[in-house]
Amino acid sequence: YFRLKLTIVRESPDFWGPLMIVMAYALLSLYGQFSVLSWILTIWFIGSFFVFFLARALGGEVSYSQVLGIVGYCLIPLVAVGLFIPLFSRFRMLSLGLGCFGILWSVYSAGTLLCVEELQEKRTLLLYPVFLLYVYFFSLYSGV
Repeated sequence: YFRLKLTIVRESPDFWGPLMIVMAYALLSLYGQFSVLSWILTIWFIGSFFVFFLARALGGEVSYSQVLGIVGYCLIPLVAVGLFIPLFSRFRMLSLGLGCFGILWSVYSAGTLLCVEELQEKRTLLLYPVFLLYVYFFSLYSGV
C-alpha cells in the first residue's frame, strides 16, 4: 500500500511541497545563522542538479523536477530530527545518533524513490552523492 503511494512523488513531481519542506528545514536551521536560509535553498537546487546529472549519466530516466521533489520531500526526516535535537542537547552522543539516524532515513527514502529499475545495479554510485548532500544539510543545521 505505501509503496504505491511513494511512486506518486516520482511520477507526478511538484515544486511547492518540497520547497515548503526545504523552507521549514531552513527556518529550523536559522537559529542564530540568518545566512543559512538562502544557502540551504541554493544547495537544494545545485545538489539536486548534480544528483540529476549523475542519474542521467548512469542511464536513469529521471527529470530535474523529479529529483528536486525527491530530494526536497526526503528532507522530512531531517526536519523531524531538527525538532527533537534541541530536546536532547545536553546529551551530545544522543543528539549525534539522532542526526545520523535522520541522515540515513533521508538517504534510504531518496534511494527508494530515485533508484528505479535501470539504476538498481548502480545504486551505490547514486546514493553516495545523495548521502553527502544530506550530511551537508545536517552540518548546516548543527553548525559543524
